[in-house]
Amino acid sequence: MARYTDALPCLDHAVALDPAHGEAWFIRGNCAYQQGDLEKALRSYDMALSLSSEYPKAWYNRGVCLADMERFQDALVSYDTCLRISPGFSVVYANRGVALAACGRYEDALSSFRSALDLDPGDFTALNNMGILLSRMGRDEEAMGYLDRAREQARLRDIPRKIW
Repeated sequence: MARYTDALPCLDHAVALDPAHGEAWFIRGNCAYQQGDLEKALRSYDMALSLSSEYPKAWYNRGVCLADMERFQDALVSYDTCLRISPGFSVVYANRGVALAACGRYEDALSSFRSALDLDPGDFTALNNMGILLSRMGRDEEAMGYLDRAREQARLRDIPRKIW
């Protein structure tokens, strides 16, 4: 198990010694996020991005952080930037779909979930949230197909059930 509590002071020291070390800022953001300090995580990702704006993992993690803060419009900007730089990751499309749904943009969310599933037909997050969203839209029969597929993926991969 990672020891984020121990790592964070070391990363604070590293960025104090070399404020231009983008990877240290990124890892500092990850540690702060894991400790639940979303503001510190966001500041760290922003520092990493100020040093290198073409850093897809930092854009993605920034989006996750913003979504956890329920700043879904801002999260979308981060996800879209990540996808512009590096379009081949289903998890980014799946999380983008969650943010779009939270903004009430259901058709766009469905499209984002479909993009995730095009890249990875077994993406649990995309399958599960596609099913939930379709159900909320009253498309229950279609929803059940996705939810059944999500349950099968969870069984195959021993994934804990997560919903948005």
